[in-house]
Amino acid sequence: MAVGLIGLSGPLIVLFLPFFVWRWWRNGRTRHSLYVVAVAAVGAVIQLATYLSSERSTPGGGTLVLLAKTAGERVGGSWLFGDTNVLAGTPHPALTVAVYAWFAIVVALTVACLPKVALPLWLLCVILLYSAVNAYGPSMVASSQAFQRHILIPVAICIVLLWAVISSGGKTILSAVAATCLLAGSWGIIHDFSPDPYPLKPDLTPLRQCVEAGTDSCHQDIFLPGWSVDLDGRQS
Repeated sequence: MAVGLIGLSGPLIVLFLPFFVWRWWRNGRTRHSLYVVAVAAVGAVIQLATYLSSERSTPGGGTLVLLAKTAGERVGGSWLFGDTNVLAGTPHPALTVAVYAWFAIVVALTVACLPKVALPLWLLCVILLYSAVNAYGPSMVASSQAFQRHILIPVAICIVLLWAVISSGGKTILSAVAATCLLAGSWGIIHDFSPDPYPLKPDLTPLRQCVEAGTDSCHQDIFLPGWSVDLDGRQS
């Protein structure tokens, strides 16, 4: 049932189907594993048919170059700089070098130290990032705050693998490199965990009264300048 719900919740089941086939093969090709593959396959067919027959609301078009930019600027950038927009537009060359170097070092280090663990996780990371890149195209790297839900797991993969390298008991120099990669994200963590509080808690009474009065359109300013709630009853 859980696999069926996952399969009907989104198109990622199309990319995850090979993992279920691999699980069936590794688990002795049992009847239960075969049922799981069958459920995943049905979900993949439904999602693929829906994807191919539906109009897209966002300009997609994933390329390997865009995938690499997303990995470096969004995954590496998220850890080093948090959700600051320092990589949007034309960033400083030093920042660009920093995020790509960090990501490349993490990949090389973890694969060298823990190949059996790291390779499947990096494959999963590629699948997750490419699915987002294919769906949203250049929008993935337009802002550090856009589509953050697609960056969460890839960043987590980096961090978990770095901790695994440190705890694996390998060479001290490799553990030191992994620790340095983790500590490099200190500024980004501090930035993201200390956001500016809202300056006020808006009173929506005027907006509620406007709606109850049956007015065609209602407007109320909230929070900082530029933020507002606008309701247009003529479009309902």
